[in-house]
Amino acid sequence: MAVKALHRRVGAAAHPPLQREPQGPSIGPDLANLKQLKRQMIDRHVRPDNGRGLAMVLTTLLPIAALFALVQPSAEWSWALTAGLVPLTSLFLLRAFVLMHECGHGSLFRSGRLNRGFGFVLGVVTGMPQYVWSQHHQYHHATNGNWARYGGPMNIITAHDYAALSAPQQRRYRNARSLWLAPFAGFLYLIVNPRFNWLKGSLQLLAFVARAKFAQPHNCSVPRHSVWPAALMPRPAVTRSWRCAASAIEIS
Repeated sequence: MAVKALHRRVGAAAHPPLQREPQGPSIGPDLANLKQLKRQMIDRHVRPDNGRGLAMVLTTLLPIAALFALVQPSAEWSWALTAGLVPLTSLFLLRAFVLMHECGHGSLFRSGRLNRGFGFVLGVVTGMPQYVWSQHHQYHHATNGNWARYGGPMNIITAHDYAALSAPQQRRYRNARSLWLAPFAGFLYLIVNPRFNWLKGSLQLLAFVARAKFAQPHNCSVPRHSVWPAALMPRPAVTRSWRCAASAIEIS
């Protein structure tokens, strides 16, 4: 027995048990390769293309027109069919808004004129004044994170400024940003505010045009690259919806 025990000890010393490597998460491509792969994936989709852009616009606007045309007949056939058309129409309107967003960034078409033109049409379909919205959206991108210039869509203040408010002011601040008010805020942002600004801006532009026409009734010279008479381009023409007359002409 003693001899067998001695043999076991000698064997264990000569052949120590194998140490298993610690099992951890598998390591994929390194960070540089991942960044390159990400860049390649993005590059396939970020290049503006007039053909693809036009196809996206047509495959959005034509279904919307067809769905709008089907709403009234569907009510005569079945209310359930009408109810089924509503979410489908909403999805296509959401797609139209996304395309309008891309036109605002100048990333849907290679041509700035096409981006402005189709952006305007998509803005009409979605009920959003595209030029005004794109200017605000560009400001959002340019100043997002700069709390001195932009507090975000909800106009968030710093903790220091909040602490400086009185108790009633703090309560009003919290209530105005309550999650329960989000549907109402969305209704104001997407439905009421764009239409109000669009109507107000259009009326202000017409007032500028009328005043300029009355001030220079015989001035009908047409400047280069413009189809508008000079008398119809007052300077400065600053409205809530257009910064100047040239901006209004640009999207006409």
